[in-house]
Amino acid sequence: MTKVKSKRKGLTLWLGGTSSLARTYINEFGAESLILSGSREKPPLWVSNSIQHYVALDLLTVTESDVMGLARRFPDISSIIVGVRPLLFTPFVDPEIHRKMVQGVSLVIDIACRELGGLKFVLHLSSVAATDHLKSQHLWSETQPLTAISEYRFPYDVFKRRCEEEISDLCSKHDVLCCHLRLSALFSDDKECIQCSALDLQGRIGCYLPVAIDCNSSVNVSRAIDLLLARAEEPRVSNKASIRAIYYYTRPIHLTEPVPYGYYLQEFRRAYQIHAIWIPVWVVNIFVSLFHCLAVWNRYFGLPYIDAVDYLLQVSSR
Repeated sequence: MTKVKSKRKGLTLWLGGTSSLARTYINEFGAESLILSGSREKPPLWVSNSIQHYVALDLLTVTESDVMGLARRFPDISSIIVGVRPLLFTPFVDPEIHRKMVQGVSLVIDIACRELGGLKFVLHLSSVAATDHLKSQHLWSETQPLTAISEYRFPYDVFKRRCEEEISDLCSKHDVLCCHLRLSALFSDDKECIQCSALDLQGRIGCYLPVAIDCNSSVNVSRAIDLLLARAEEPRVSNKASIRAIYYYTRPIHLTEPVPYGYYLQEFRRAYQIHAIWIPVWVVNIFVSLFHCLAVWNRYFGLPYIDAVDYLLQVSSR
């Protein structure tokens, strides 16, 4: 792939830098002046082959000493990308893991803002989940008022909301510019991409789901990330007016209106020339309803993966 020259110039730390989105960004812009951080001691092979600096930083166990060491090793960091999240598809949903990860993010940002004299910008790769994923969101904008966090029903949504709040508060306290880029489903150029895998499962047999669900590509988002990082380095940004606190970027610009999820499946089949069977929507609706009933009763049985699958199905149905 031909790389596009990045517009940013400063040294950037990417928390959650082993993600599919980070990989796409490097495919698009290269790895120059990037420090990738992940929870594992050794990075994936693609990271080892493409980037000079990798830092193991597990946000569930990170300490002040860990972050201070990072700041001493890379004192010239001028921007931080926060692109971390707990796994969505796990045997059991543990709210304590979500809480600890928020604490880890807060610790890193607090110390970084305090110790890195050249830190200008923190970009948080947030999600529409921060506004409650289990609530139908139709044409919401950046000014949409949020419901009380006590009304949220799934730990992942609470995590994204709390990350936004913690990062905003800490950056405001230390007078560091920050921005939350709220994303929806992403199609990545990584074979392990959860969205591509979902379409592949429905490739031969699936329904044209009429629910409008915003999806975007990781290439589009990578370009948005690079643009925001570069803009934050411009001198005129000192008044914080040219970068908003929140942006929604949930679908490609050429899709001026929301499209049904079935549209993406249809395009996937067309791209791979798959001859497939369309099943009625009511079959899927019945399955989702029955599975949700199973999830309600699962509090008594504790079967693995039921809660995680139910969450994903409930999100797609809204």
